[in-house]
Amino acid sequence: FEKQKIVQKTYEYKYASGDKPMMHIAFNIDINFFMPTGVTITSILENNKDMNFTFHIFTDEADEKDLQKVKQTAEKYKQNCIVYIMDMEPFSHFHIKHARFKRVSFFRLYMPKVLKKVTDKFLYIDADLICINSMEAFKKIDLEGKVLAAVSDLPEAVKTRSDFLGLKSGKYFNSGVLWIDTEKWEENSITEKAFSYQGRDPKSFTCHDQDVLNLVMDGDIKF
Repeated sequence: FEKQKIVQKTYEYKYASGDKPMMHIAFNIDINFFMPTGVTITSILENNKDMNFTFHIFTDEADEKDLQKVKQTAEKYKQNCIVYIMDMEPFSHFHIKHARFKRVSFFRLYMPKVLKKVTDKFLYIDADLICINSMEAFKKIDLEGKVLAAVSDLPEAVKTRSDFLGLKSGKYFNSGVLWIDTEKWEENSITEKAFSYQGRDPKSFTCHDQDVLNLVMDGDIKF
C-alpha cells in the first residue's frame, strides 16, 4: 500500500482558523453524490457552529462544478474540505452485488491509511445522513482500546448476517457510521486483512465492505 499511488490527486480548500476543536469527518462517494454530501456537510455545520471541521471526500472522479460547490461551502462556513481522487484499480477485485452499485464504498477500507497522517481519530459517515445535533458526543466515546465504534444492525439483520458469514461473535454492525482510531487500525492491519477478501467467491459475502469489515472484526469493536 505504501508503494501504490492510490490517491491520485487532492483538492484542498482550507479556511478553518481559531482555537475551536477540530473534528475530521470522511465520506466515500461517486461523482453523482456530491450534492447529497453537501447536504450532509451543511447539516453538520449548521448544528455545530462551535467546532471546526475538516471534511475528507474520497471519490472516483469530480468535475469542476462539484469542486466549486465544495470550495464555496468550505469558504462560506470557514471550514476545511479536501477531495481525494482515487485510483479504482486497487479496488477492482472486490465483487459487487449489482451493477448499479460502485466500488467506491470500499474506499473506507483504505482511508485510515490516508487520515492517520492528520488525525488519531475520525468519523466515517454515509453521505445520505442528516445531522440534527452536536457532534461532540462522538469525541466522548471511550473506545476501550478497540479499533472502532459502530452501531449494531437491526436484530433480525444481525442474526441473518452473522449466521451467513459464520461470525463466531454472533454480532454484526452497520458500517454507515464508524468512529475510527487510526493508530489502532494500523496496529491491527485492518486494511491488509480486509483486502485479503478480494477475489473471494461472490456468494461468500453480499453486503460489500460492511460484510468485509464484520468478517475482519468479528464483533471485536465498541458497540
